[in-house]
Formats: sequence, C-alpha cells, structure tokens
Amino acid sequence: MEGRRTPTLMEGQPLPLTLTPSRLAPEVMQMQMQMQPQTTTTAIPSNGNGMPAAEPAVEITPTSFFVPRDYSRGLTPRFSTTLPARLNGVIPLEAFTAAVNGINSIFAEAEKQTPALFFRNFVSCLSAFILEACLPNPYNQHLKRLTAFVDKQNQEVFQPLGYRLVNPLDRGLRVLEIKLLAGSPST
Repeated sequence: MEGRRTPTLMEGQPLPLTLTPSRLAPEVMQMQMQMQPQTTTTAIPSNGNGMPAAEPAVEITPTSFFVPRDYSRGLTPRFSTTLPARLNGVIPLEAFTAAVNGINSIFAEAEKQTPALFFRNFVSCLSAFILEACLPNPYNQHLKRLTAFVDKQNQEVFQPLGYRLVNPLDRGLRVLEIKLLAGSPST
C-alpha cells in the first residue's frame, strides 16, 4: 500500500470513513469559506482634505413592478392582492384590487370542473379528439376573456396613470407585471 495516497477532503485532512452530519458540517463550512470569492474594496475618491468627494446621488427608478402568484389555495392561477410598496399612493388600492380580483375570478371560472366539461372531454376522447377541431376549447374562451379584461383595465385604470398591466399569459402565469410607460412621471 505504499505509494497509495489517502483521499483527503482538504489538503492534510483525511477523508472520514463515515460522514455523519456532525462530522461533515465543519469540513463543508471550511470548504465553502475557501470557495467564496474574495471581495476587494475600492478607495473612495477624496477631495484632498481627507473627506470623501461628493458624488451626485443617482436614483434608479424601476420600470416594472411585480405582483407574485398566490399558491395558498392550490395550483389554480391566483395572484396576490397586495399592492407593491412603490405603487402605494400612485395607483388607487381599490382599482388595483378590483383588477386583480377580476383576473383571479376569470381563472377560477376557467378551472371550474362542471358536468358539461366532463361530458365534453369524454366525447372528445371517443372521437379521437376530432371534437377539438370542431368546437372551441372552453379554457381558451376564458383566456380570451382575460385578454379583453386586461385591455379594458389598461384603458380605464392603468394607462391614465402612466402604467400598463401586462397580461399574465405573457409572463407564464408566474407574476402580474405592472410597467411604467415611457415618458411617464416616475414614482
């Protein structure tokens, strides 16, 4: 066994035979600390008398605000009715809540399972899905209603305030996005 090197976790430390959480944690932490990138500090410009030079403050105004999806009631697409903090006072809370509740109700209706939907799916399976080519899909009809609802909300509520509500289908039903329109006053 001469010439055989013992496997090591870190240089100079033999690999433990059994990796229990108590024995693994310190070694993993040491490895993580060594793998972290080194941070460097840059000198702050000075005005000559030891004080930092004054630089103009630049505030970056976000152009998009996101409302997260609410998974508390299952996988049916549903969005939180909490107004993003940066839009508080800019968009009326009642109008925002009505828009989000309208979107949520369209999705709730689209996901509703009815006897007519079960019968339609059964007949569709029996006809080798030829029925799908003849009749419009009920879910797609709800998505068209959603698009019309979002367009109406943009015209009546969001665009007069300088914002645009993006259709949640464009964001993969993950978030509601509210965009600041170009040329609009910032928040």
